[in-house]
Amino acid sequence: MIEGIVCKHCQSGNVRKYGKYKGIQYYYCNVCKRKFMLNDFQFHMKTSATEVKEATDMFCAGMSITAIAHHLKREYGHKPSTATIHYWIGKYTPVGAGERDKQT
Repeated sequence: MIEGIVCKHCQSGNVRKYGKYKGIQYYYCNVCKRKFMLNDFQFHMKTSATEVKEATDMFCAGMSITAIAHHLKREYGHKPSTATIHYWIGKYTPVGAGERDKQT
């Protein structure tokens, strides 16, 4: 058990180190048998939830996709593609979900 580290999935403190990949420490939960790392990234995403939320909030406030990409570059040091931002909007906002449902 590692002091102060809890599983992201079941909040158990019964975790152990599971190695490093590209300099990032991974952990293994002995209770739910899942691996995790200590960040706020969504599963299978390379961008933090904070950045995705900020991008979707800016879109809902009326900002263009290109302006959002430039803002993220200034604030976080990397610029996601406009297609990536469209994907976030479609997946994480009610506006995008409504548009997606109309198309089906």
